[in-house]
Amino acid sequence: MTIEEARKATQEVQHKAQESWIKECPWHTPFAIGSKVWLEGTNLRLPANVTPKLSPRRYGPFEVATQISKVAYRL
Repeated sequence: MTIEEARKATQEVQHKAQESWIKECPWHTPFAIGSKVWLEGTNLRLPANVTPKLSPRRYGPFEVATQISKVAYRL
């Protein structure tokens, strides 16, 4: 077996393992419309007079109004 063949075989096995892992353990579970969710406050733009260190970490709970895409929602 040459190095190229071994590398190809390893890449195929790695790709199959990644696909099965994504199917078995998805990172995102979709929210139902009308459910209550918390908004993570780490990436929000805050006014200049509010310091990020003293601002809340999460805001909410908010109700999900609509689903814009697979991972984006209107609250």
